[in-house]
Amino acid sequence: MLNNLLKKISKEYFRKEVLLIVAGFLIFSAEVQSQRIGFCQTPPQSTNYLQYKSSAAFDKDNTNHYCLRIYFHVIRRSNGTGGQSVQAVHRAYQILKQDYHPHNISFYWDNQIDYINSDTYYSSPSASIFNVNKHNDGIDIYLFGENVANGGLANGVGNSGEFYVGGNFWNTPYYSLVTSHVISHEMGHVLFLWHTHHGTYPEGGNDNPCKELVNGSNSTVCGDYVEDTPADPHLQFNVNPNSCAWQSSGTDANGHSYNPDTKNIMSYTIPSCMSYFSEKQGERMRNSIDALPYLQNALINCSNCTMDLMVKDSPEDVGLQPNTQTGEVLWNSSDIWVRNSQDGGLTNQNPISAPFYRNYVYVKVQNIGCGESNGTEKLNVYWAKAGTNLWWPESWTGGDLFPNGAIRGDMIGTMTIPKLRPGEEFTINFPWTAPNPNDYLDITPQMDADRWHFCLLARIESTDDPMIHTNGADFGNYVGYNNNVAWKNVSVIDTWDGYTGAIIAVGNVYKMAHPFKLEFKAGEEDRDIFKEAEITIRLSDKLFDIWKQSGKGGEGIREMGDNTLMVVGDNASLDNLKFAEDEVVTLDLHFNFLTQGITDKETFEYHVVQRDAESGIAIGGEVYEVNKKKRDLFFADAGNNICADKNETVVLKAVQIGEPAVYNWYDQGGNLIHEGADFTTSVSIAQRYKLEVIALADGYKDYAEVDVQFKPNQIKKVFPNPLTSGQLSMEYEINEANNAYVSITNYQYPSISNNYILDLATNSLSLNLQNYPAGVYVITLICNGKVSDSKTFIKQ
Repeated sequence: MLNNLLKKISKEYFRKEVLLIVAGFLIFSAEVQSQRIGFCQTPPQSTNYLQYKSSAAFDKDNTNHYCLRIYFHVIRRSNGTGGQSVQAVHRAYQILKQDYHPHNISFYWDNQIDYINSDTYYSSPSASIFNVNKHNDGIDIYLFGENVANGGLANGVGNSGEFYVGGNFWNTPYYSLVTSHVISHEMGHVLFLWHTHHGTYPEGGNDNPCKELVNGSNSTVCGDYVEDTPADPHLQFNVNPNSCAWQSSGTDANGHSYNPDTKNIMSYTIPSCMSYFSEKQGERMRNSIDALPYLQNALINCSNCTMDLMVKDSPEDVGLQPNTQTGEVLWNSSDIWVRNSQDGGLTNQNPISAPFYRNYVYVKVQNIGCGESNGTEKLNVYWAKAGTNLWWPESWTGGDLFPNGAIRGDMIGTMTIPKLRPGEEFTINFPWTAPNPNDYLDITPQMDADRWHFCLLARIESTDDPMIHTNGADFGNYVGYNNNVAWKNVSVIDTWDGYTGAIIAVGNVYKMAHPFKLEFKAGEEDRDIFKEAEITIRLSDKLFDIWKQSGKGGEGIREMGDNTLMVVGDNASLDNLKFAEDEVVTLDLHFNFLTQGITDKETFEYHVVQRDAESGIAIGGEVYEVNKKKRDLFFADAGNNICADKNETVVLKAVQIGEPAVYNWYDQGGNLIHEGADFTTSVSIAQRYKLEVIALADGYKDYAEVDVQFKPNQIKKVFPNPLTSGQLSMEYEINEANNAYVSITNYQYPSISNNYILDLATNSLSLNLQNYPAGVYVITLICNGKVSDSKTFIKQ
């Protein structure tokens, strides 16, 4: 009956052969911005006679759910380089599912990508690509890279099951069109939707269209033939990117002002404003699926389309099992975070540990499958004390205790996940009172136990979506192989809270003694942290002993004393740490920003990775999110250089910075010799002292140096002068010399010249010069063979 009605309407409104508008949503590159509006034409004739206009042709009560099979093709260079990444393809798939699920339309993709390696196609997209590896039982989606100027092109409107997308939007931030709603726009053409400005604006190749009126009186036979999409004179991308408001105006034939929908996916709005299809656009698409043969061929049984719930390991995670997109850092889930109040905030915070205080753990769950979830699945969330040596289930369920009897972890809560359609996501939050830090004082001696934070674990429990990997001791694989398990090991360092570091546990995950390696490295984009900050590692006594027994092996570190190590380069490590069975120890990592190295960068990411020393496998890690405080900078000042005699007492004075701070003085060997702004010392050797100033508010620090130098070796006094008797006395100061003597010579009688060796342990000398003739004499001080000083005296 429907087909007869369609044929009747087709005869009424159409010639037997009609021209179709190209379904291309062509977005041009920056080089052709002046040509933003253009068309590529599909073949001028169509054998499809179901080009109906009126919504009266449709079954308005059609609320059926349809599942369509799709295929992804990625065009690359002939050598296999370039083209869209796996993550981009999955992102495009998610956008399709999210945009269409409100209209009971799902898509099924088998996670396989067909790569088309061709230099010709790679640089010049055209409709000819639709003949490459196409299918008769699905919709073929061809994805070009960002190197092309074209945007999207469908192989007709309601005419065939192929389209392509490629290139970038021409305005900042120049985002990829493949991972924008443009991909849903092109799919809309395949499902028989026209542009919202169709008929009202002359696109060319139309089916004898007419202009839609603002009052909607002709909306079923003019414009885009959809009643609930307002008349659109053509937005021409003239849309405010912030408010999505149309930045133009115009009137229809009745003089009524246009008020087009700038968020409709089928309009020529900017991609960032595309948001939805209208209800009747959805109705038109469902009825098109019910009627068009090529869409009927793409249908699959929705009952065979299963759900697949996941919590992401990282923004790059697309749900593959195993996860091949995130890399080895599987302990920094982007979809788990903590808030100190139930405020819906999206940034991660350290939990507050206080009696009866409620933190909130947020977890985002997504359905990446093609079927709706049951609504009976459970989300369980757990905590564990922050560490790199965790395993399932003991570390998380209260089954593992520290030596002092405190539990290592426990469940936070469990909740039922509501039904999720394909592409839909839902965020659940769990109230959580974090355990008392005082329970762990014995494990962190000489460290602030309040800075030992927590790891979080989210697990989706479902009989229809079971775990693939169950070996909990190999925890990295356990998480990586299960997209319904996600892990968050993050310590947040907010310098404005006075925090400069955080504690983590390290140790053995095996039931036998085993060697491990600890690595310390900055995030990929944060390696300049070494120019801005000092990174230090404080080892617990037990961990220091283990490192000492290993021969203090490692790279990129310098021992500072008091169990403290300085990280002096990226990819630093402590090697061959041999942990006994079940051994757990701690370390304290700190970040102190240097006022003379500060840049505008506000956030850094730093990693501690524990690796099996034999296999090289990363068994766990901790991410430090370091957030730097903007502040008025101070600079250390150790005062002016000092000249002094040997063993003289001097006072070194730091210029105070006007806020609470720590002042530390170091000798030239790097040894801490004094704490405090003023430093009194006896000068035994000439040396350079270093002053370290650390602001207590945020750990910012600066250094200054001061030189304490010896005064020159000198004859301080000769007496009596003139010499009236034979006994001459002199006082001298020898500050730096291995040997010294004085030489006495006569101006008138050069033959009179005598040397007298000096005792370096004293500073005075008495000479009997009774036999010297009267005259003028010079007494010269010679140290290490060089003249240091001289004085003149007269003998009468």
